[in-house]
Amino acid sequence: MKKILFLLFLVEGVTFGNPKVYNDIFEGQKVALKEAKLMLYIISSSKCQHCHNLLNGINNTPHLLKLLKDDFVFIVTDLENPYSRIPNDIVFNGKTPTTYILTPTGNLIGIPIEGSIKSQDLYTLLKGLENYKKERLGF
Repeated sequence: MKKILFLLFLVEGVTFGNPKVYNDIFEGQKVALKEAKLMLYIISSSKCQHCHNLLNGINNTPHLLKLLKDDFVFIVTDLENPYSRIPNDIVFNGKTPTTYILTPTGNLIGIPIEGSIKSQDLYTLLKGLENYKKERLGF
């Protein structure tokens, strides 16, 4: 059952009003460049309980979903998918979930978050990037 819920979360446009979830970072980056949005990129595994907790927490936090829909391109890569690709310039140490915040050009902002993060903490972190986007990225 958990795997089914996890896979449903990965399907693009799962529920009304939620952000579109891309499962390919290269597709997501095209949208980020076009729309001048930061990317929230999560490397996960459908076999990982911490990944389920993180993604379910995101999916059950309406204000975080709204922020992701309005201001970010949301990308989730499932390592169990044989077609998943992780860019060569992304440092991934094999721990799932690992969360990255990236500029539209693919530059890492801060450091990757290895392990699960509470959805409210993720919201606070992402909301705090508003000034960074305006001052450093100009959008």
